[in-house]
Amino acid sequence: MEHIRFNRLIILLLVCSTAFAVINNGGTNYSEALMPLSQSGTGTYYFVVMGSNLTVTAGGNSVLTTFTINGTSYKNTSNSAVAASADDRYYIVYSGKKSTASISISGTNDWTTQTYTPKTAPFSQSGAGSYFFSTTDALDSVVTSNMDFFLINNASHANSTVTSIPSKINGTYYFYYGTTSTSGSLDVKRYTPELNVKLFMEGGL
Repeated sequence: MEHIRFNRLIILLLVCSTAFAVINNGGTNYSEALMPLSQSGTGTYYFVVMGSNLTVTAGGNSVLTTFTINGTSYKNTSNSAVAASADDRYYIVYSGKKSTASISISGTNDWTTQTYTPKTAPFSQSGAGSYFFSTTDALDSVVTSNMDFFLINNASHANSTVTSIPSKINGTYYFYYGTTSTSGSLDVKRYTPELNVKLFMEGGL
C-alpha cells in the first residue's frame, strides 16, 4: 500500500512540475507572446499578450474551431479592433481543425503597465517563475539564461548578455522575467563609474 502511495506521489509531482506556467489565468496556462502574433495549422494554443490597440488582421475561416480574445470570439474576422482590456492583458485561445486555419493579430506591445516590484541594483533572480521588476538605477549589464521570455522595456533580450542597455522609460527600466526552467537566472549589475574606471585602468574592461 505504501509503495502504491509513493508511486502516486511521484506521478503527482511530475504532473505539477510540467503543468507550471509562466502566466496562469483561470486555471489555464498561457504562453507569453509579442505582437504581431500569428498562428496557423491544427491544434489548440493559448497565448497572452500585453499592450494596446489590438487588431485582428486575419481571423481564419470555418476551419477554425475556436478563436477568442478575452472570451470574445473573433472567428471569420479581419481588420477588426479588439475591445480594450482593463489591465492591458489579452488572453488568446486558438484551435484549428485543419492545416489551413490561421490567425494574425497586430498591436502595440507594452508590458510596463503591469505592477512591478522596485529593485535596487545589483540584484538577481533564479529558478522558475514569473516576475516583474523595475529599477531607476544606472546599469552596467543584464545577463539572463534558460529563460522562456525576458523583456527589458518591452524588447526581448532572453538568454543573452546585454551591455547596451535600452533607454529608460520615464526614468525607469522595466524587466519581465518568465521561465518554466528551474535553471533560469537573471543578474543585473549596477553601473559604478569609479569601479569601471578602475577596471579600465587595470585592463579589466
